[in-house]
Amino acid sequence: MGDEFPEAEVQGTDLSPIQPSSVPENVRFFIDDASEDDWAVPAAHFDYIHTRVLLGCFQDFREIIKKGFYYTKPGGYMESQEIMSTPYCDDGAMPSDWPFLEWTKFGDDAAMEAGRPMRIANKLKRWYIQAGFVDIQEKVFKLPMNPWPRDKHLKELGRMSEGNWHAGLGAFSMGHFSRVLNWSKDEIEVSA
Repeated sequence: MGDEFPEAEVQGTDLSPIQPSSVPENVRFFIDDASEDDWAVPAAHFDYIHTRVLLGCFQDFREIIKKGFYYTKPGGYMESQEIMSTPYCDDGAMPSDWPFLEWTKFGDDAAMEAGRPMRIANKLKRWYIQAGFVDIQEKVFKLPMNPWPRDKHLKELGRMSEGNWHAGLGAFSMGHFSRVLNWSKDEIEVSA
């Protein structure tokens, strides 16, 4: 965003200080929690707010959208990109006992028990409407989990998605599986 819009001031937030150090001059990162009541900026401050893959992060993502509406300027935009936490198969090839399907069920159960639901992607449009946003667009895309598709574009998306899953599966599992399901680190690593 900083490169594409060099005249804009781009602010990024995260709970952890994991931001890259090499960023455009117009990009600043802040350690902050979007679930806090005060975003430390005045109302109607932002032209654009973007969230991505925050499923399971908040007790009620509707509150984040409401805050986004409050902090977005009239005529501004808020966008959320989420994935469905449960895998689906459009050709019937996914067996009901597939280990990853079982892993997602454990993760979803733990997230629900922790009060931080993961199944939010299919509810975003309704929540945006309820918050007061207008001209809402919802786009649903197929995201393969591996490079098996024959279609060249889907194959590349699947390759990137598989890399993300391999890199993050342990981290995605650790918090909920250890704190909520009381699994040991060894049990989590075997499962992931």
